[in-house]
Amino acid sequence: MPVVIVGSGRCGSSMITRMLALCGLNIGSRADMTNQPDFYNPTGYWENRAFYSIDEKILRHYGGNELVPPVLPTNWQFDESLEPIVSEAILAVQKLSSNSKDWGWKDPRSSLTLPFWQRIIPNLKVVICVRNPLDVAFSYKHYVAGYGDIADCLGANQGLINWRTYTASAIETTTIHDRIFTYYEDYFPDYHEPLSRLLKFCGLPEVERESALDRQLQSFHDPSLKHYKSTLLDLIEKPDVPGEVKVLYQRLLDWREDPCVGEPPLRALAKEYALLPRIDLASYDSDKICKIVHGYIGLESRRLRLEGTLALRSHRFATKISSALEWRRRHVTQLKAFVADRYNRFVALFDKEQRLPPLRW
Repeated sequence: MPVVIVGSGRCGSSMITRMLALCGLNIGSRADMTNQPDFYNPTGYWENRAFYSIDEKILRHYGGNELVPPVLPTNWQFDESLEPIVSEAILAVQKLSSNSKDWGWKDPRSSLTLPFWQRIIPNLKVVICVRNPLDVAFSYKHYVAGYGDIADCLGANQGLINWRTYTASAIETTTIHDRIFTYYEDYFPDYHEPLSRLLKFCGLPEVERESALDRQLQSFHDPSLKHYKSTLLDLIEKPDVPGEVKVLYQRLLDWREDPCVGEPPLRALAKEYALLPRIDLASYDSDKICKIVHGYIGLESRRLRLEGTLALRSHRFATKISSALEWRRRHVTQLKAFVADRYNRFVALFDKEQRLPPLRW
């Protein structure tokens, strides 16, 4: 069964993806992943490079990125200009699905690009990771600091707005039958119950308590990595949190209590929120926007320079290896000729009556 794990960034999707992978979901090899563990995610991101790249290309195609999502036009997934990306996506799906019937990937950007993936994978199941948006915003603030000067240009509420945008987009493009919400806070202190619901939804076998797999999950499940522990009351009482963020999170909690009752208002809210601005307009002016644009141009130029440097060094290294192999081949040929010459001289000096076998390499 194909599964995609989505949700806003910093919502615990990496932890949940790793747990599903340990339980049998094929997400690709370690070499297929984009980022290694770092300060912002010590246990790894577990994002498949192929799917990550495709989502990134789609967002860039429509003039956005993960930090400032673009507004996608109606039926954009059928845009003919996306056909090269469609072909790339089909190859990525074929490669990942060829090794297992239970496969999937994790990428927060897929929250925005779900219609594209649903076009290619009609039976796609969607896991939407939910976390208190206040904690997401705190974590997001530290995460985007790694982007340098660009982080200074983002509005104070951009993390909250991205939580709303990513979450509402994932809800709007899915139904109660093909998605499940999994709540980050439910995994602490004990992950067994929420993980059990998730495994059932994904069609993966149950984990027996105290089994080797359970102990492996316990070693990975580290409560100390949960740095922020805001409550619903903390969110409601925070005056600078946009009202629509508070309402959407409350609707998600209502859905958890009774999905059948909570589904209609949640879908209506998600559809309404899909039309809202995707940037923190209150914190933006023309100078900031220009700075963001120039910042990304600078990053892209740096990336291209690094790729050029890497390609040049790779070419030089390949040239050296090729030269070394040619040197080795030439000297081996000379050595063979030398040995053959010495052997022939030895034969000439030896008693002609005693025949020696021919020299064989």
